Amino acid sequence: MLTETLISRMKLDTGVGGVVTLLGGADSARIQTTFIPETTLNKFITISFEYGETDHLGNQSGTIEIDVYVKDNVVTPCATGMAIANRILTLFDLKGSTLADTYTSTVYCLRKVASEQYYNPDIRFYTISLSFAFNVKA
Repeated sequence: MLTETLISRMKLDTGVGGVVTLLGGADSARIQTTFIPETTLNKFITISFEYGETDHLGNQSGTIEIDVYVKDNVVTPCATGMAIANRILTLFDLKGSTLADTYTSTVYCLRKVASEQYYNPDIRFYTISLSFAFNVKA
């Protein structure tokens, strides 16, 4: 499944400036496929997707939402969130390249279509939401 592929790619990004490093290291890096934010962590990522149409050749399209959450008690939470979001864009804004592994078919187009940044005072998190369109070959 595509979400597992994206999670796997982010969890393997452990170098300096990588997603895992920016989330606080391997022990605290949380990347999950849930809609309910994990408020006990300072930084985490959620991924969700929605299938769109299937064409006459069986290729599927849809959208993926990657949300980066950074608690407001983190030093420079906006800058931290933007650094994580920029790294995700570097990894996934493929514009026609392929992305495949044991979890999914070949993705031949994954591109950012929208982004939004906002603050939720109820849970005290800054959120950067990245929306991607995808096409998966049959």
